[in-house]
Amino acid sequence: MRTLIIRIACMSETFNDFFLENFIPNYYDEHDGTQKGKELYLKLIQSFIDDGFTHVDYEGELCTIQEYFDGVNKNYFE
Repeated sequence: MRTLIIRIACMSETFNDFFLENFIPNYYDEHDGTQKGKELYLKLIQSFIDDGFTHVDYEGELCTIQEYFDGVNKNYFE
């Protein structure tokens, strides 16, 4: 089981201790809450799936990475 750890830190998310904007530059300034932002975020999660991650620990809640992906896809704008 390979787990991606996502935490909220300083108005940003970290992915295994790397800030979201390390992966998606200017995400919060230009893309957060937009269709493009959703696409970029899902593409990032897909890259972790492709890299062999199987689970997500989001602020202490564990689920499969596919469940996380599906939840983001369904609820991104809520």
